[in-house]
Amino acid sequence: MARIVACSYIRAELTSLANAYAGEFADTLAEKIRQTPENIDKARIFEDAVEAGMVTGFARTRHRLALQRVQALVAQPAAVLPRIISQVEDAFRRLYRQRNLIVHAGDLTSVALGGTLRTAAPLVGAGIDRIVHASAVGATSPLQVAATAEVNLERVVDGDTRLVELLG
Repeated sequence: MARIVACSYIRAELTSLANAYAGEFADTLAEKIRQTPENIDKARIFEDAVEAGMVTGFARTRHRLALQRVQALVAQPAAVLPRIISQVEDAFRRLYRQRNLIVHAGDLTSVALGGTLRTAAPLVGAGIDRIVHASAVGATSPLQVAATAEVNLERVVDGDTRLVELLG
């Protein structure tokens, strides 16, 4: 599930930045993004622009920081992808530990419970969304979604696929 969520996060980040760029700038790249109807195509255009060094900054701090993350990811996917996956895995492990405390020990007093739920709930939701979407659109099983994510994470490191297409 961590790999599915990591792949989903990358695509969502690219889409969000593409839309932010289109809203903030008035150059040809922004116009091309605005004229593109599908989000995945917007993300592809933005990924290409980042890779070509065409995007240098944003006015809003949150977009500048997101751009820095994406630039690092585009420049060194082999170094950055494992860190993203590790952070998501850690959140899922914390959730599982809290679940074990509740189910096996009946302990609802853990100081980490609130933070774990705030962190893990959106990640669980994102993973379930991707699995349900893949099933509804392409009759793809959860195991196939996980396998696609796993294979494409290796392929992107080798340069055989794009970041925006990690989930297929």
